[in-house]
Amino acid sequence: MTSTNDVTEARSNYAEAGGEHCVYLTFDDGPNPHCTPAILDLLAQHRTTATFCGSVHMQPASR
Repeated sequence: MTSTNDVTEARSNYAEAGGEHCVYLTFDDGPNPHCTPAILDLLAQHRTTATFCGSVHMQPASR
């Protein structure tokens, strides 16, 4: 497992499809009631899209 505290250098895989730039990010252990709204706001601000794959064990009913 890697946290932001463990990362000293950004790792990236750059892909270009049809002249558009792509970035792939992962956010583990979500959705998070504190972080997820901020991420959604940032995505909206930059008019970009994202795909979220939620974990069933992180849903409120299963906690």
